[in-house]
Amino acid sequence: MGLVSVIIPVYNQPTLIQACIESVVAQRYRKYELIVVDDGSTDQTHSVLTALAEEYSELRLFKQVHQGSAAARETGRLNARGEFIQYLNCFERIGPEKLSSQLAAFSLAPDVNIVCGVGSFSIDQVDTPWSNGAMVFLFPALLTTRCWRTGAPLYRREFIDQLGPWLDLKADETHEYEARMASAGAVVLLIEESTSSRVSEVAELSSTPLDTPILLAERCRAYARVFQLAQAYTKHEDTPNQISAEDWSNYSSTLFDFARHCALHGMTTEARAMLTLSIEANGRKSPKHRLFIKLVGWFGWRAAARLFQRRV
Repeated sequence: MGLVSVIIPVYNQPTLIQACIESVVAQRYRKYELIVVDDGSTDQTHSVLTALAEEYSELRLFKQVHQGSAAARETGRLNARGEFIQYLNCFERIGPEKLSSQLAAFSLAPDVNIVCGVGSFSIDQVDTPWSNGAMVFLFPALLTTRCWRTGAPLYRREFIDQLGPWLDLKADETHEYEARMASAGAVVLLIEESTSSRVSEVAELSSTPLDTPILLAERCRAYARVFQLAQAYTKHEDTPNQISAEDWSNYSSTLFDFARHCALHGMTTEARAMLTLSIEANGRKSPKHRLFIKLVGWFGWRAAARLFQRRV
């Protein structure tokens, strides 16, 4: 099999990145390059990375001004030489058989662009418990939630390049990126649990809050993109796994809840945009849409969101 490019962005996480890198260099499959992009760290992270680069010849280290994980992953993608792409977060660790197991699956399925471990996949499109060799699609489940942790899948490089660059999003950038995969009709081959990634307990305890105005606005951008990509997906007549009216209704509820969330934070522009998308996803104004719009007219956005929250 070909070269695997493992791409890891990092910002101010010297301990976690070391554990992540050590899980990669422990891989049984040895034909890989390790691309680490330091996204402008201000602590000792870069010193740790420099020392690791001296220890591991397969580690290629890049540094850029702080731009966010999406921009760092794009730097990694543009500099990757591999036939396959493995994205990892700095707080993830992978088992030693991950790459070899997924590459073996690719060799038996030349038309598949994504291989993921069954235990890392979280949508219900095939009978459970998951069976080795199941083939699943990302839409419609991806409308409302991601289907895996970032490090779980392995991708063919050709497919990744067809998706285009990572967008400059500061939140939910992976959801948008994976929605592009779904819109392209990507089929995921599921294999045994040994390929799954795991997250450091430290990272689980220190997740970044997403309720700041800047990050809420970025999430709105991502939600709008996912909506557009889902619409594009439904326009392909040969799409094998169409999005049903029930799926759109569920997604409409997700968008409506987020519209109220933005309104509670005084973000009127974003709340209005999400409410509009919610109505469009549903195909018409539902009773809750009509009630909420009336409350907004009477009391304003923030008060309407509070009143509606109490009512439901």
